[in-house]
Amino acid sequence: MNEIYPVEGLNYEVWGKMTQTVFNEIINCFKNSKTVKRKYKALL
Repeated sequence: MNEIYPVEGLNYEVWGKMTQTVFNEIINCFKNSKTVKRKYKALL
């Protein structure tokens, strides 16, 4: 984990894996959100 998130003073704990259904719901939420910037929507 230190190779991925090399920030000193912060601890990261992996507590599970996101299901594909939840991931798709989050992506759809970002796509339909009015507060997400257009450049990020284009990436999705």
